Parts: sequence; C-alpha cells; structure tokens
Amino acid sequence: MALHEELTAKAQKISIKVQDGTVSAGPLLCGSCTRGLVRKSEEGKQTVMCAWAYNSPVYIKEKIVQCTGYRNRAAPSLESFEEIAWQIITNKREGSLGFIDPQEWRRRIKDEK
Repeated sequence: MALHEELTAKAQKISIKVQDGTVSAGPLLCGSCTRGLVRKSEEGKQTVMCAWAYNSPVYIKEKIVQCTGYRNRAAPSLESFEEIAWQIITNKREGSLGFIDPQEWRRRIKDEK
C-alpha cells in the first residue's frame, strides 16, 4: 500500500469534535429569556434590555446567542414546581413517613408561625 493511500485511510478514521466554536447564526436569545425585554417599533427599530445584572436593566447592543444567565421563558420556574409539589413529612415520635398535598403543607406552615 502506498504511503498516500495509508494516510488517506487513517484520515478517514479520525473523528473531530468541536466544542465552543464560533456561533454564526441562531435565534435572539434575549427574546425567549425570562430576564430579557425586546421591543420593536413600527419602523423596525429594536431595543433589547436584560435584567439579569443585579435587577438593573442593561441595554444590549449586539445579538446574543449564548448567555450564562439565560432562563428559558417557556420552561416552568422553580416556584411553579414548589407550588404543586407534594411534601414528604417525617414524624420522629411515631417513626412514620409520608406525603401530604401542597394545601395541607401550607396550612401546617401557617399554623407553626
């Protein structure tokens, strides 16, 4: 086998994985973020603000496609999960363990205060 054929065969077996490459296109991230505010005027001018930085809105002047503070507006929040979650209650005296519904949990918390 010639050297060229051998190198070509080896090159075909190599797989390359690229991470954190340059993002060339994608949707405007701020538009689907819970902290983003996107406004468009009739003339098509767009203003983007972000409330992630210490709850003080910051104007965004470029198209953001990756952000560490991103929170998907379509995904349920932690608070909404806590609202519907069943709580596990332990009774140390009786040694019992069980679930109670959210309304009962809120009533017990209110009674303790």
